[in-house]
Amino acid sequence: MVVGYNTYFVEAEKCGDFSTDKEVALAEIKKMESQSKFEEAASGYDKWGMAEEAEAARRKMPKSSVNTETLVKTLAKKGQTLTYYCPHCGTQLKIGAKTTQIPKFCSGCKGDLTLLDMGKFIEEHTA
Repeated sequence: MVVGYNTYFVEAEKCGDFSTDKEVALAEIKKMESQSKFEEAASGYDKWGMAEEAEAARRKMPKSSVNTETLVKTLAKKGQTLTYYCPHCGTQLKIGAKTTQIPKFCSGCKGDLTLLDMGKFIEEHTA
């Protein structure tokens, strides 16, 4: 039996290992979202005409209106200190009156603190 050109594609659509370009693209877009690359993910959704998904990705983007340095200076001016804890080891960390530099690494475990949205954190605790 000779398999024709069209038959191949019909069989490919039934194959469990077969992926369309859109499926591959959506997997990449979801990976971008999991890496907090929301603008890139939204653009990807836009390319595929998925406006609702694009808008949902954009809503996940952090608000850039919070200026962390200004908030820390405000704490220092008021003589206030904000105490928080390392998400990795629980070491007590302070920022404000005496320490105006936001630490990038924990003094206890040397864990990366750059993942914390300090602007949002400070704003929530000083409002």
